[in-house]
Amino acid sequence: MVLYIIPKGSKYTVQDEKGRIIYTIKKKGFGGKLQLFDASGYEMYTMTSDFSEKHPSFDILLDDKPYIMVKCKSRFLDPSLMGQGNMGMYWLKSQDRIRFDMTRNDVYIGSIRAQSMPKGDVQFEMKINDKEFDDALPFFAVCIDFSFYKYKK
Repeated sequence: MVLYIIPKGSKYTVQDEKGRIIYTIKKKGFGGKLQLFDASGYEMYTMTSDFSEKHPSFDILLDDKPYIMVKCKSRFLDPSLMGQGNMGMYWLKSQDRIRFDMTRNDVYIGSIRAQSMPKGDVQFEMKINDKEFDDALPFFAVCIDFSFYKYKK
């Protein structure tokens, strides 16, 4: 499965290879929460972020309960994020902050690749094994965006 996560202002659209919008990620109010909606407008997940530490962290919530907790582990030498949740332990690791290999419980399940856009934004291409896909995983691209492209501390 290939998905494209494309920023548009304060939201992201998640499209398939045919350009169909599968999900929309929108900012909720002024608190910094992001919500993931399916194509019919149903809210599936919420993500909160914490930028108070040296490395940002994110909580992906399902029905206001923790589903996957994501923490940026390193921003420079070995760029990586780690996620712990109901489905196991996820790692997003990169050598160049462009291509992130994605593993779950130490098994390779796909990758997320950052691609520069004309106006300076970055869009993401997520390739993932169909059997490993979870609706919350497009938030991983948003975590990469905030950790390595938008976050300045």
